[in-house]
Amino acid sequence: MVKGLEERLEIARGLRQQGYNCAQCVTAAFEDVHRLPRQTALRLATGLGGGVGGTRQICGVVSAMALTDGMLTEGQPADKRNVYGRVSGLAGEFERQFGSCVCAELKKPGAAVSCSTLIENGIRLYHDFLAADE
Repeated sequence: MVKGLEERLEIARGLRQQGYNCAQCVTAAFEDVHRLPRQTALRLATGLGGGVGGTRQICGVVSAMALTDGMLTEGQPADKRNVYGRVSGLAGEFERQFGSCVCAELKKPGAAVSCSTLIENGIRLYHDFLAADE
């Protein structure tokens, strides 16, 4: 069953309130896409939060979209070109919306965007992307 946007957002909000990181919230919101059990998705995305392991590099929301999009393939070398193009487009749109895909830049003093805002907008972005791709 394909989830609606509001259901995805509610899943993410609930997980965020429990302390899950940005990547985990986004990955779990798309369990109907990657078809992994929620606990498996949460485990896979654990190290992506905080800009990959807390290093404040690539935003966990962007990493989660990339992880989820890759799950739409067989994971073969031939799949890279298509996935790279899709993920590049998603990252570009995220950067257009927020000015960066780098956690440290998104969270810098005076310009910080809340993780909840990033999570919810990332979910909207990927949800709309999937809907347009159908």
